[in-house]
Amino acid sequence: MSSSEQTILIGGYDYAPFMSKSTQSGIYHDLMEAISTHTKQTYQWKYYPYARLDKFFELGNIHIEVGSSPVWTSTSTVPGEYTRFFYSLEDVAVFQPGLAFDINHPSDIKGKTIGVVRGYGYPKYDPIFLSKQAKRFDAANESQLLNMLDSGRFDAIFINKNVFRHFQMQNVQFQNLTMGGVIGQYDVGIRVHPNHTHLIKPLNQAIKALKENGVIDKIAERYMFKN
Repeated sequence: MSSSEQTILIGGYDYAPFMSKSTQSGIYHDLMEAISTHTKQTYQWKYYPYARLDKFFELGNIHIEVGSSPVWTSTSTVPGEYTRFFYSLEDVAVFQPGLAFDINHPSDIKGKTIGVVRGYGYPKYDPIFLSKQAKRFDAANESQLLNMLDSGRFDAIFINKNVFRHFQMQNVQFQNLTMGGVIGQYDVGIRVHPNHTHLIKPLNQAIKALKENGVIDKIAERYMFKN
């Protein structure tokens, strides 16, 4: 079977506005639809909790993961191969009203309880968590994470900036939460399982064309939520 005839399985997880299981839409869905017009390949989304997605990727049950960074997967059993980068993501710290503090260095979270989503990595801060100088609490997803912050369970949470803005637009109770500074910035591409490295060349060609003609920026702008 040629690469153009093969159905490529994409591992997805709920991460609006980038991808949503319930609506089967988002920035990454639109991106892959645009990519498919160039590669002529068929893509099928499979949604899982992120930690399970990573395991299925290791097993080869998932062929590609959209919007991943080699920084996040460097310690995985199967880190995968990467296409060229197509976007840059920013993670921020978020606090309860009136309780924000500056986080300029990993040592700034010593003695704090920080909420994150299970399976997500924060390379700059992981040594502080591993040494127990700060407590990391893993929530199931962003919705649970924000609700737990809102109820006072954490000193702060780490979350993607656009995801936070999306939830603020969807839920008035989160609009009083305070967004702090950037705690991580990552260039992302498409993570490809080593058994499917033949996909990288056509994906790279498509990404290059879509970046040059401004399509990727236009896709992202559709989902940009402003406070």
